[in-house]
Amino acid sequence: MGMDYFNLLHLKKEPFSNSPEPEFLFSSPQHARCLQMLELAVRLRRGINLVIGDVGTGKTTLCRKLIQNLSVETSSGAEEIETHLLLDPSARDALDFLRVVASIIGVRDMTDKDDAWHLKEKIKACLFRKGVDEGKIVTLIIDEGQKLQSECLEVLREFLNYETNHFKLLQIVIFAQREIENTLREHHNLLDRVNSLHRLKPLNFRQTAAMIRHRIRVARESDLVQGDLFSLWGLLAVYWLTQGYPRRIVSLCHSVVVKMIIRAENRAGFFFVARCAGEDGNPANRAIRRVAVAALVVLVAGISMFVILDRGVAGYIRDNLSQPQESEIAGEPAMTEASDEFNGKDVAPVMPSSLGVVRFEKNMTLWSLVEAFYGDTSEETIRSVLAVNPLIKNRDRIDEGSAVVLPAAAAGIRPAKNGYLVSLAGSLEPQTAWETYWRLKTTGRDGVSILSLWSPKAGLRHEVILKDEFHSLDSALQAVSALNAQGIAGARLLDGLDERTVYFYSAAVSNSGRPEGQ
Repeated sequence: MGMDYFNLLHLKKEPFSNSPEPEFLFSSPQHARCLQMLELAVRLRRGINLVIGDVGTGKTTLCRKLIQNLSVETSSGAEEIETHLLLDPSARDALDFLRVVASIIGVRDMTDKDDAWHLKEKIKACLFRKGVDEGKIVTLIIDEGQKLQSECLEVLREFLNYETNHFKLLQIVIFAQREIENTLREHHNLLDRVNSLHRLKPLNFRQTAAMIRHRIRVARESDLVQGDLFSLWGLLAVYWLTQGYPRRIVSLCHSVVVKMIIRAENRAGFFFVARCAGEDGNPANRAIRRVAVAALVVLVAGISMFVILDRGVAGYIRDNLSQPQESEIAGEPAMTEASDEFNGKDVAPVMPSSLGVVRFEKNMTLWSLVEAFYGDTSEETIRSVLAVNPLIKNRDRIDEGSAVVLPAAAAGIRPAKNGYLVSLAGSLEPQTAWETYWRLKTTGRDGVSILSLWSPKAGLRHEVILKDEFHSLDSALQAVSALNAQGIAGARLLDGLDERTVYFYSAAVSNSGRPEGQ
């Protein structure tokens, strides 16, 4: 489809392409944590890591994003990471698999006469030369890992024996469907040596809606373009029909956007999405979706009764459709934007009492958390955080996994046009914002902070930003371009600000030249 058609919806590119474009990766809490842990494991040369998930849970896109992140230079003294992607590991036998690995990592003296032993020795010599003599971190990333034969997994286990006194010579990351678990049960000696294992699950409703909006925002021709392509009812229909599987979400939303262009629609509601699902060309999908649409109609009828009883659809969605996941943090701000649209009331937006919840991780300190979110580590600020976390008995020794509530202590209202701020990643949940911020800090990027902000129009959001303010639009745009060139595809000018936007990061207010609290 020509780009002229997408211009009708103010899009510069297709928002729901089925290609695994890293810039479109939505950093749900589980995806963000998985990506962070994988990148850290590779940089620390921890050996083998596994990512397991059903078809359509985002493994391939996560794989491409990992490769992109590993290609970014972190600092002048950091080791170079050499990544090799194996898309189809379905080798005939161990010898065939060894030949494939030797070829892609760059073994120079391989011959057709080499047997398994010779190939292993040449691979070992190659890894030693690159890892020790040249100081590189050699990484083998395997997609579709469920295709690995049992004997090929044994080869990977042997690769873990190639090491110095300090690190593994080959870093291995496997992305696979759940079928690999059956094969791994036969290889306890390999499973015991896995550094980290991540299981991806479908998104819940709130994350499904955020994923759709994220992809549309990335595809928009300008940050100044406002308005959602999907109503909340439309988002609910997408979630119910796809059950939160990212691939299904992308497929259905692509169909919806195409039909919006053809029919000159500018917003997709519940019935429009349902019709698009029913018109899918795949007979099997049509049958499944007919049942889902029927169930959705029943759901809508039930929700309507709650609306009549003045309970509100927002509460229903929060209680019944936001399925908790392993990496989701209890107590995060609930989705509230449905109240006006479905209750028919003029409800005055209320600033939240909490910025959300962040779970403590190893080597994390209360001081660093407070500094990141508030830009102020004074005793008064520390005490305000401790006041809403009575279970914290010792501020200097907080147990790993403990949930820390972040109070919404407003620093003040910042003038809307006093300069330009650049966001590296935005509209994040508190946990994801912290993990993104910490990953950037620990990989050599200083001068970043978390900016939490709230407005009656946009609600609460968290942005990872550059601390420096840009006093001209040109300098801000140059910074965005430089960040994009460095692989930070989500970099953009901070948008959606008005004179009523409240900031919770004190430096953002004090830098504006306006006293805090005004």
